[in-house]
Amino acid sequence: MFMPRFFSTLGLSFALSLLMFNTQAAHAQILSAEGVAGDMDSKSRGPVLSVSANVESNNVTILADASNPRDEFNKYPIQFDFFVNRQFITSQYRSPTLPGPIALEVSNKIAKPPFSYVVVAKVLYPNSVYTSVIEAAVYTQSLAATLDCTLTSTPKDGKETIYTAQKVVATQSSNSVFTTAFEATSENGEDTINVSATITVASKSADSTGSVVIVDQDGNSTTSNGSVAVEKTSSELTSFAYTSSDDVTTLSCS
Repeated sequence: MFMPRFFSTLGLSFALSLLMFNTQAAHAQILSAEGVAGDMDSKSRGPVLSVSANVESNNVTILADASNPRDEFNKYPIQFDFFVNRQFITSQYRSPTLPGPIALEVSNKIAKPPFSYVVVAKVLYPNSVYTSVIEAAVYTQSLAATLDCTLTSTPKDGKETIYTAQKVVATQSSNSVFTTAFEATSENGEDTINVSATITVASKSADSTGSVVIVDQDGNSTTSNGSVAVEKTSSELTSFAYTSSDDVTTLSCS
């Protein structure tokens, strides 16, 4: 697996997930991408870009690195452009003759979490530019996790059905919202449903709210709204328990 030189010296590993951090976090996840909006150069001349954000109380340091899987293209310089909240902040340059780490310190005067940022890496090639882009965000709390989930449906006829799913990914979409989408199987293995949930975390976790959409094997869709109890540490989501307002559906993930 290709690993950029700068990050490899730090002993960090890739994570193909959204960047989500807590303001107290001492570690950072890394996001890696090649190309723009999912499109890559057909001849792999574009850089593989990686970014991370180290969050401290008074500032955020965004680290960037890029290299090319084709060795013959690593002789060309790379330009790094940084944007915070869609505003251009600075450009930095690196080449084999001018090596070194690429970093941007985002002080509280520039932006306080939560904020979005973008890093653009451009291979400066004669008569052309090959580009990779990463869009990411720094949050004041981390709501990302991988959990095991149990959904219980108890309709008015009283026939309870329990569905389970393992390794469900919770993806943070804003500072206080996370979503999940997964397929769950009934205990007898005969039925499957598709479940999607959107959870809004309140300042008091026990007062959180959510909505759950269930689609059965026949394509019938049911949407419910309800209350959610969320448990989390300073750096990650640990569990949540949803109960619909009509008490028909419960979703528990931990």
